Amino acid sequence: MPHKAMNPKLLLALALVWNVSMLGFGAHKNRHAVPNLVVLVIWLFAVRLQSSFGVTQDEHAASPPLSSLSTNEAGQAVPGTIITAQSTNVDQALYGISKIAEAGQAAAPALIKMVQDKSQPKEVRLSAAYALDRVYPRDPDALPAYVELLKEHDPDLRDLAITTLGTFHEKAVEAMPVLMTLYQTSDEQTRLKIIECWDSVGPSAVQAAPQLAQALRDTKLRVTALGALGRMGRAAQEAIPSLLNLLRDEALDNRARYMTADALSVSLPNDTRSVSIFIDLMKDKDAEIRVLAVRAIADRGANAAEAVPALMRLYQTENLQGRLAIIYCLGAIGPHAESAVPLLTSTLQDQSRSYRNLVRDWGAVAVGKIGPGAKDAAPGLVALLHDPEYIVRMHAADALGRLGAVAIAAVPDLKQLLVDPDENVRRAARSALKRIATSE
Repeated sequence: MPHKAMNPKLLLALALVWNVSMLGFGAHKNRHAVPNLVVLVIWLFAVRLQSSFGVTQDEHAASPPLSSLSTNEAGQAVPGTIITAQSTNVDQALYGISKIAEAGQAAAPALIKMVQDKSQPKEVRLSAAYALDRVYPRDPDALPAYVELLKEHDPDLRDLAITTLGTFHEKAVEAMPVLMTLYQTSDEQTRLKIIECWDSVGPSAVQAAPQLAQALRDTKLRVTALGALGRMGRAAQEAIPSLLNLLRDEALDNRARYMTADALSVSLPNDTRSVSIFIDLMKDKDAEIRVLAVRAIADRGANAAEAVPALMRLYQTENLQGRLAIIYCLGAIGPHAESAVPLLTSTLQDQSRSYRNLVRDWGAVAVGKIGPGAKDAAPGLVALLHDPEYIVRMHAADALGRLGAVAIAAVPDLKQLLVDPDENVRRAARSALKRIATSE
């Protein structure tokens, strides 16, 4: 008498649980993991049928696993396996899906049809969708099927579609009209999933910016909406007024304030009008927000000249991370930061125990970006040509070259670097000497 094999439906459920649990363990990197409730439903359904239905080894011994065939052979065998997958018996249908999935990518068309087949039980369509995502993730031909699933009345099918569409990233833009309509009529939990999907779609989901701006008023949706707006960048300028209003909320916690400031930093245009917003943010009590504001000012380069006095004042009270951000920012502003040369000159003599003398190193780079207007820093740069760190010597030489003719007194020391043990330093010295010579 043939012995009973473990129900293939249970095997499929175990595979699904494993697949989804792996998503769950990576939830901090992938916020689109399948809800545990769906996994539980599939698991309980499998266990219930296992107790009343069995499949013997002999029943399927005649058909070799599709995974043992070549891609072409498996593709040719799929149509015959669909007969089992379309069985009125749910357990046999799930067994058929598991067999189809063995064909790998060749199984995608058949699985798409199973997902679209509204005559099939929900469990069968869900299993077909999971199998499809496993054998051919982000199959472009499957996009229309997932868009149609958004219109289903069953919440599990809709949630599956929302989650899977997020994995298509910008290619899911064709689902935006349906997602936006669904958002208007959905509960809070579904809205959260839709916002997460828009976050993955990125700038291509910009048409949802008004809805995301509205979501900022909901404390349960706010952080996720801020993340999505941050991903959209300057495409989401329509949400700027809402972000500014939120930033004025004194009850806002530090995390939300940081994310609001971050969204503003990437959505506001790179012009002088936005600089004043970040100058105000440099007064924030949270150090991370202050650093973010400084970096946002740096992104605006020469347009941020008005921020130089505030940056110089802030430097006196900031920690190492803040001071480094300010030094970098002054360099990014360039020649318009000439009034900060005395401060930058002092950084060239910094004796703090920073990694690889970063304060001196970044100070040299910033002085070089200001150019000839920073001529008073030349003696400090010459001293750095003898720094024990090769990268400091290299950047000091480069900065002297950028000063041009005003650094003529540095030529003897630069010539000494032509025999420096480090090739990068030698190259910087040769370049600096050439620049100084040609600018006389």
